[in-house]
Amino acid sequence: MLFTASLSKLSSESISVFVKLVNGRYGEEVHKLLADHDLAPVLYGVSDLEGAPKAYVMEYLDPRLG
Repeated sequence: MLFTASLSKLSSESISVFVKLVNGRYGEEVHKLLADHDLAPVLYGVSDLEGAPKAYVMEYLDPRLG
């Protein structure tokens, strides 16, 4: 599942992000490698709470700008 959300920064600014919820395996290291080469959105962080899918928070890329 993929959805958009707002991420608040310490400076009280917020930015739009994508959040991807994953049950099971996800290629986090591959994602980071692709992002390093501008082939995937930057991965800001991962939340792994017991009993919930892993949440990958990443840079928002506007699909209209393709």
